[in-house]
Amino acid sequence: MSCIRKIPILVLLLVPFLTSACRINAIPGLFSAPSGTLSTQPAGATMPSQDQGSESDMFPTLTPTPTLAPIGEVQPITNDYAYLGDKNEMALGFNLEGGGAIGSLLWKGHELVDDSDYGRYIQLSPYDGDDTYEALGDDPYGNFGWNPLQSGSKAPVSASVGGTTLEFRRTDNSMYVKALAKEWGMIDQDSDTVYEVWAFLRDGYFEVHTRATHIGTVYHATGPAEFPAAYFEFDLRNEFTYVGDAPFTGAPMDELNYVNAPGELPGDPSCPNVITTENWAAFARQDQVGLILAVPPQKYLSPNWSVCLLYNEPQVGYISPWAFFDFAPGDTREMTYYLIPGPITEGRKIVYDLLPHTTWNFDLDSLEGWQADTTPASVDHGVSSVYLSPDDWFTSDSRLKIRGNTAPFVSLRARTKDQEATICLEYLTLRDRSWNAKRSACLDASSAEFDEYVFDLRRIPSWKDSVVTQLRLSSKDPVWLEIDSLEVVLQGYAWEFDDQEEIMGLEDRNQVESPTLDRGHLLLESTGDDPYFTLPGNLSVEAENSPKIEIRMKVSAGSFAQIFFQTGEDDGFVEDKSKVFDIIADQQFHTYTLDMSTVDRWQGMVSRLRFDPTDAVASIDIDYIRIGP
Repeated sequence: MSCIRKIPILVLLLVPFLTSACRINAIPGLFSAPSGTLSTQPAGATMPSQDQGSESDMFPTLTPTPTLAPIGEVQPITNDYAYLGDKNEMALGFNLEGGGAIGSLLWKGHELVDDSDYGRYIQLSPYDGDDTYEALGDDPYGNFGWNPLQSGSKAPVSASVGGTTLEFRRTDNSMYVKALAKEWGMIDQDSDTVYEVWAFLRDGYFEVHTRATHIGTVYHATGPAEFPAAYFEFDLRNEFTYVGDAPFTGAPMDELNYVNAPGELPGDPSCPNVITTENWAAFARQDQVGLILAVPPQKYLSPNWSVCLLYNEPQVGYISPWAFFDFAPGDTREMTYYLIPGPITEGRKIVYDLLPHTTWNFDLDSLEGWQADTTPASVDHGVSSVYLSPDDWFTSDSRLKIRGNTAPFVSLRARTKDQEATICLEYLTLRDRSWNAKRSACLDASSAEFDEYVFDLRRIPSWKDSVVTQLRLSSKDPVWLEIDSLEVVLQGYAWEFDDQEEIMGLEDRNQVESPTLDRGHLLLESTGDDPYFTLPGNLSVEAENSPKIEIRMKVSAGSFAQIFFQTGEDDGFVEDKSKVFDIIADQQFHTYTLDMSTVDRWQGMVSRLRFDPTDAVASIDIDYIRIGP
């Protein structure tokens, strides 16, 4: 039975994340991952299903597109689990009687996932912010609204009211499942959502992608979504993550001890939401063997996660990143995540390889997503060694999204072997499709001791005025380069509104309608005298070094605006962490520069911003919002 209660969207807006729709005895979840070839066809084009084969299993890690097709050969749909992998080593289990949802993950023969009821499977769980109905059956948390679960309803598993598996395919190293969801609170009612799941067996982990498609006619308003929800086997009781302000540096993990009290939900005081600054969390035994859930930055995802033992008999570990989105007829919503079983310290190395970041010191002896072009790179005792030439590159992850105007330098601590060399840093932006020597900066490096070199990018317009997605190093002459660290030197943060994900991630909207992007501007409508929204992004901005917030916008009405901020583990926005400023409502662009150093509590690491752009019904056009020196 479920502990997730349905909360009106107004409450969610007033108390962000407090009312996470978590289920204690049941939780929703969904997964999808590409195991086939991504099509370059336009959205909506028809793609043939792919036959079983090894090429499809080599598909690179990246967020799926709406043109992702089913993969593998069609299999019979049985009333039991289908496993991907070796059950004696590492295997992911899909319950075909429960919509093909993930209800099992075996590592060395040991079960890591709790499947006591259909709500506890690993799956996406969305909600309608405006919808409620009386939940049927015994449930201490009362009513629910629209809540389609791939796995099934709140009926006991023995009643077999699972989601309907429509299609099941597999290859040697991947699975595809398609299912019609059930409404969680209605016992045996088909929902208006079809889930597709792609899962890949990788080296030491599983990559999972989920696509939800709205096949009904009812609009579902913006509400929270567990993105995904995951429940852990009962002997995994130790909570691990990283919540510090030095992510991806190998800093010691944090062990949490949150246990929610009877009658409370995740987000309540006994189980506060946490900002997992490395985008992963885990439950494990005392020997730190367990299961990591890692979720890369993507559309809709907020920085807030629930990580706690849920009060129950017995207590069960629960992890859920939270997202916010609406769901109109015909819409699709997609997500990507990774499941990494085994020793948590080893799994964290895989996280560093999988998730994009901009500080690389290689101290976990991981290449952290970088790849050599021809000659394999290596890493040993925190130093990576790579062969470079004009035609041999060392290339980063392609999902960096560095806002050039807040990152003027890239620092390289390195040395060459046997000879001096000219090392070049090249980059791609959101607008580029190919590498070009015009988008680069070069410097001379020596073969003496390790030294720090700085690529100065301040005067390169294509860097300064763009969102940089990928970096690579090369050399004008063949050379081996030993890299101790590489860091994009961030001086603040910026929302330029030239990327669709920046609008999809707008959270906690109140009296704000019709947000759209148009040529690098955020356009929206205020419907009252207290419009606000929380800006997307998992910030780690040092307040002392970034005392200015600059906003360029125009409004049609109103007299003042207000900016709120959070630091540390704040779980809400308060007046003494805000600044009010006058605005000019003449429908012309104005730049407002706020000196946040005059706010007493502008200290530590700034993690989130909320913006109240006006105090009236108005049309609003925001060019950018920047935090910096």
